[in-house]
Amino acid sequence: VSIESRPDDIRKYLQLKLDKDPEPWGMNDNLKADIIRYISKKISGIGLLVSLIINAILEQPSIHRRRTKLDEMTNGLGLGDVYEAAMERIRAQSKDKARLGIATLMWVSHSEYPLKVDDLQHAIATEKGSTELNKSDISSFKTILSYYLGLITVDKVASIVRLLNSILHDYLCSRSDLFNDVHSITAETCLTYLSLQSVKDPVFPTGQASDRPAYRPKARPRQAAPAISLGGYRPNSISLRKPTRPDRSL
Repeated sequence: VSIESRPDDIRKYLQLKLDKDPEPWGMNDNLKADIIRYISKKISGIGLLVSLIINAILEQPSIHRRRTKLDEMTNGLGLGDVYEAAMERIRAQSKDKARLGIATLMWVSHSEYPLKVDDLQHAIATEKGSTELNKSDISSFKTILSYYLGLITVDKVASIVRLLNSILHDYLCSRSDLFNDVHSITAETCLTYLSLQSVKDPVFPTGQASDRPAYRPKARPRQAAPAISLGGYRPNSISLRKPTRPDRSL
């Protein structure tokens, strides 16, 4: 099953897994039907989670325990092990892919404000001590999408990047071991971004620099916006407030 799958594909995948159940005596027709119905309805079309959840259910030794596991997971409980397995898969990728996947989850889970797609791209591409953003080092969003294995969703209308659900948010924020020195990294990255020449003195279509009052725009140019939102950093403070909690739905 692919990272992002349609409900029909998920149902077919679940049926295939159930048909290959190594312990069919731990299953009945009602439970099979509920597994297919509830998972395809509640797990938001994320193929990786579907795979991890059905495997967790089929690992249970009896109908009762499988039913309990299904109820827990489709109601947002007992997902810690599933998310840990997802993190292991991210870490098991090549070094650069794993770094990008982990960095993506760090920024989205710890940012004070909702990040837009280009905010995230700029955050990941900003290197400490740089004086300019290397545009050729900005990863395409399709590339980023392939590395965090479906744990993040994108509002295509607003171009906002969000975690899959608030349970994943709580899991990531409670695991200090997942991200080393997250506050220092976000603060240093934002300081670096704020000091980039293109952010300090952007050139507008008129060809005039931003320090000339006659040409100062009413709104901050989009290119500079990530410096305000990344990690919730402000020039007079390096503290991070508790991130905005995402939607509670699965």
